[in-house]
Amino acid sequence: MNSMIVSLSCLMAGAAAAPYYAAAPYAAAGYGAYPYAPAAAYDPSVAYSNLYPLAEPYVDVQIPAEPYVDAQIEAEAYVHEEIPAEPYVDVQVAAVDEQIAAEPYVDVQIAAEPYVDAQI
Repeated sequence: MNSMIVSLSCLMAGAAAAPYYAAAPYAAAGYGAYPYAPAAAYDPSVAYSNLYPLAEPYVDVQIPAEPYVDAQIEAEAYVHEEIPAEPYVDVQVAAVDEQIAAEPYVDVQIAAEPYVDAQI
């Protein structure tokens, strides 16, 4: 119950202190200062985001179309040619089984360097 009374009193105090003219913000200026400043008044990034380039006027330019020229171009005659295929040559290459010896394994044990904790 107490929270409802507090919330209602806050609403009444806010409404009495700053009237809100949501339907006609420009008409409200005649009856007193508009209580809510636009976002650009306190945030410069909003002001820069609302800057739009000026619109360029539309210029209607009527460019006449080129006249259509009907050109009937004769197609080339079809010439059928039988081109013989190249003969298939079967070449059997003998496989070479050449064994390459593996390199000998070299085991090299390198001593580890001592750990130095240098905090820079």
